[in-house]
Amino acid sequence: MWKWVLLVAAAMVAISGQIGVAQNAGAQRSAAEHESRQAEVLSPETNIHFTGRYCAQCHQENPTKGRRVRLKFNGDPNRLCRCHVNTQNSYWHPIDIGPPQNGDVAIADDLPLIKGKISCFTCHDMFQQCRKRRFRISTLRGGPFPARSQFCFKCHNRNHYDPLDPHLQIDKQGVILSDTCIYCHLESPAELNDPSKALKFIGELGLLCQRCHMIKGNHSGNVQHYGKTAKAKTRARMKKMEAKHRVILPLDEKGRVTCVTCHNPHADGVIDRSIPAAKGADLKYRHRLPGNMCTICHDK
Repeated sequence: MWKWVLLVAAAMVAISGQIGVAQNAGAQRSAAEHESRQAEVLSPETNIHFTGRYCAQCHQENPTKGRRVRLKFNGDPNRLCRCHVNTQNSYWHPIDIGPPQNGDVAIADDLPLIKGKISCFTCHDMFQQCRKRRFRISTLRGGPFPARSQFCFKCHNRNHYDPLDPHLQIDKQGVILSDTCIYCHLESPAELNDPSKALKFIGELGLLCQRCHMIKGNHSGNVQHYGKTAKAKTRARMKKMEAKHRVILPLDEKGRVTCVTCHNPHADGVIDRSIPAAKGADLKYRHRLPGNMCTICHDK
């Protein structure tokens, strides 16, 4: 009898030892993988979210349940969210500022401030981005929302924004609504029809559009066009189309394709219909070129 007890005890000790070795090996592999991810140099195009693979890009060690989350850079969102902060064509809401004191903004109770300031974490639940997912989900706190603007109204006064349509730029009598111009222009252009005037804008052209519009799905601007620098061959083709259809296909200040390259943001009648800058304003999608823009602008 005692022999059997001793044999069982010895077997349990051996199994326990094997489990311990396996656990230690697993921990070592996890640590090695963490170190590997930490040392890995990622390209600007690498999406570290929704994979569960790149914890080391933001965490000092892989976060586990019940342990304090240790972030790099002392938790500074400007460095943790470096791909989105102060990056062209990426984001536009200000961070690292205190709540405005003008009464137009009231931070919702469920949106946390970091050291009394608005940060990426105020609006976004970062944990939603850390887990591996087949499909991306909205990380806005309290979502999903029927429209992104609905989340904005958690803090911003809806009455100050909801009725505004920046494309309503002319009244029924044909008078230009100058106050609408400064929604995008740094100053209301005195003569929109004067091609010699250098137009100034309050920000990067594409981001001005993205305040209300989001390009997604199979929209050609989602991947193939938006933010791409036009090559010499493309520029030559665009110039040919401009001359042929008497239209303009403007690039942004850095020579990149942007929203207004293909779409005319002005209301019909704001710009004299006889000049190229007015083309497309009277169409449903405000396309500057007639018909199928893709086959007209690109070589068949």
